This record gives sequence, structure tokens and C-alpha cells, in this order.
Amino acid sequence: PSSVPMVGRQEDFDTLVSNYSAIAKDSGRSRLVVVRGAGGTGKTRLMKEFRGYLAKNKIRYISTSFSRHENNLPFNALANGFNEYLVHVYKTQPFEAEEIRRKVKTLLGPTGKMLASVVQGLKPYLMEDSSDLPQITTELDLDKEGDFADFAKAFSDFTRCLANESEPVAFFFDDMHWADDKSLDLIDRFLSYNNSQRFLLIISYRTVGVQQGQA
Repeated sequence: PSSVPMVGRQEDFDTLVSNYSAIAKDSGRSRLVVVRGAGGTGKTRLMKEFRGYLAKNKIRYISTSFSRHENNLPFNALANGFNEYLVHVYKTQPFEAEEIRRKVKTLLGPTGKMLASVVQGLKPYLMEDSSDLPQITTELDLDKEGDFADFAKAFSDFTRCLANESEPVAFFFDDMHWADDKSLDLIDRFLSYNNSQRFLLIISYRTVGVQQGQA
């Protein structure tokens, strides 16, 4: 977190903390928190402060941010966020990486390869020998509803592989106003499939017209 005090968003920060605490209880279920407002009203700072809070308390989270430069590349921003997390865990947390590998094998099975064609950071968790990982491709056509539905289900199953029984997982989807249509559809299905999981889903977006150069 920044050394400069956060102004005007403390109540919102407390809301994020209380929502996570509620999910962390044994009977907690997934919650969706929406952070919205005009450009320059502190959304980015609020998200940064809450990520800092989670990191300080050793709570796992996956964070991805959409941008106007990627909204013509379906799933690119989503894949980048999950790739960063998966690579970090694989390189620095061997016990957790092995736990994810076990869950991937159990929950994804053969659909893991389909998902790894988009989320390439999943590759080391699919193979016993990760010293020379090939590029994974499939014949998946995500413009076809059947293929997209299969991919969305596999993606939702994959997110369950990142959870554990002791604590919920937080997912940050920043700047959703820049998201491509396919990513929006995937996140919508992700929310539907994982309603019974212990996830905190945090979405931020701008409520007024999006203009080039705004943050």
C-alpha cells in the first residue's frame, strides 16, 4: 500500500474487508462486490489498498486488469492475470503448486489441455516433466457456442483448483469497461458456476463515458 493516506474510500475499503470476512466463515458463500465511479474517483487506489491488505495477511488472490489496448484480443487480459499467478506459485511455492497440480488432474482431466491453450501458465501443472514445455494448441473454436460453453465450464472448474478449504480466494477484475465481449461472457458464466464456492469477486468499472487516455 502507498505511504500516502487513502482519502474518501475508507468506508468502501471496510466493506471489502467485511465481505471477505463473511466468506471466510465456515458457512460463507461467494460474494460479488462492484466498485464503480467516474474516472479519478479512487477506484484504482482502493483496489490496490485491498490487494495490499490481502498480501499482508497472506491471503491468496488473482488479479487481472483490462485495457483499451487489449479489448480486441479475447481473453488476453484474463489469461495474463491467471498466468502471472500460476507462474509465481510454480516458481516460489512448491507445496501449493503440487496441490494445484493434484486438483487440476482430478477436476479438469482431459479438459485441462483445452484450457491451457488459452491460459498457458497452466502447462506445468499438466505435465510431469516441465523442463521443456511445448506450446499447447487445440482445435477449439470459441466462436461456436458449444466450444465456448465447454471452455467456460473448464475455466470455472479450473478456478476451483485454486481454492483451499482453509480460506477463500479473491478475484480482481479491474477496469471492466475495457473488457471484450468474450471475457464478459466468460466472467458471467464463471459467476454462475461458482455461486456455491467461497470466492470473493471484485469488479471495477467506470460509470461514465470511456475516453482515450483516462485511467
